[in-house]
Amino acid sequence: MVCKKCGADNPENFKFCQNCGSRLDGKKICTSCGAEIDSDAKFCGVCGKSVNGINAVPEKTVVGESDATQTAPAKVYDWKKIVNYVGFGFAGFAALIGLIFTFCIGVTSKIFVGNMLYDSKTYTLYYYFFDFYEEMTSKTIYEWLPVWIKMGLSAAALICGVVFAIITIVKCVKQFVYKKEGVSFVKPALLTYLSFALFASAFLASNAYSYNNDSPYISSFNAINTKFSLATLTGLVLGGIAVGCYFVCCAVVRIGEYKNPKVIVNSSIALAIGVLSIAVAALLASPVCSVSPSGTADAYTDSSGFLAFVTAMQTYYHNDNAALTACLGLVGFIVQMLLLVFTTKVLYSSAGFAAEGKNGKTLGLAITNTVLAVIQLVIAIVLFNVINDVFPIGYSASYGMPIAVLVLSVIVLVGTIVLKVFGSDKNKKQDDTVEELRF
Repeated sequence: MVCKKCGADNPENFKFCQNCGSRLDGKKICTSCGAEIDSDAKFCGVCGKSVNGINAVPEKTVVGESDATQTAPAKVYDWKKIVNYVGFGFAGFAALIGLIFTFCIGVTSKIFVGNMLYDSKTYTLYYYFFDFYEEMTSKTIYEWLPVWIKMGLSAAALICGVVFAIITIVKCVKQFVYKKEGVSFVKPALLTYLSFALFASAFLASNAYSYNNDSPYISSFNAINTKFSLATLTGLVLGGIAVGCYFVCCAVVRIGEYKNPKVIVNSSIALAIGVLSIAVAALLASPVCSVSPSGTADAYTDSSGFLAFVTAMQTYYHNDNAALTACLGLVGFIVQMLLLVFTTKVLYSSAGFAAEGKNGKTLGLAITNTVLAVIQLVIAIVLFNVINDVFPIGYSASYGMPIAVLVLSVIVLVGTIVLKVFGSDKNKKQDDTVEELRF
């Protein structure tokens, strides 16, 4: 048979040309429906497609209203996406709480005589910008140095709160209004609240002081305690709940991964590290040591933070020990603030691992915290021994706070080592295309 396209000779039993591959019977196959069509046909008689693949007549399908209702696909809701947006809402609420209550950071000193409240006064950030100077009667360096430190903390709290809030708003607009990929407002939103919590704890630590007198020879009971103001405590609780709910949403999104026992164990360890970090932060906001006289009838304890020693010791004696005490108090307070910052970072990283399975630099932070906890305890012991040598009456001290911080820091370090060795991040599947909450 002779091919009509190329003219080549082919055996009679061939259906396709061995030279060009064309059909020898002169027919073509419709590329749309597979029906045979003549070589000179322009359109398929079955489906109406042209030889070049173009519709001969636009396809129109008239469907009745009832049929359209029956055949319309049901709307499917992505529950993980809904949980994502709920988590976004909690993160935004935490940022709002952090911004508002940053301007309300303060501590309240309560004085009790017997069972009655004798006096109560709240000191806010603005106290160290305005009112404090009117109360100053002496301007020695021992009295002004803590003031400047507290003023710096107050200014830093306001600046950081506003800056993080502005970054949150800008990224929120980019993410939801301009739909920019790779932009998330979650991290600055959480940092807005964490900044508030960090500076609130630092402010309380800088004013930490308590006094208790419970002598068997005195019928009345005197107590002076410095604690968070009601507004600060409210902000910490509300923001903490919002942040916790955000991380719960993160965990719900990846709920399928918790079928793996290894993931459950690692997430539980990370959660425990986060809880211990909260306990460490609470301890760091309390007095560093308690001092009580030994060999006397009075049974009272005088608990002070590091900065309180800088101011108080100058009023008792004027010699070289005053300068040494002030230096030790200042260095101790710096170490305490570093511990607060690094503990907050450990908390942030461990929460991210427990909820999202993301490994952070928790191990290095945990090692640093352990070293700083040792330094804090040493400074507290040396500081007390310097004070004890000055007074003729012997004193005994209790280092409950620095010892507890050291013990918890060691436990956190052990937990982070376990996560480093047995962490499940390396085994996590990388082909998961589900939209998740990521920083």
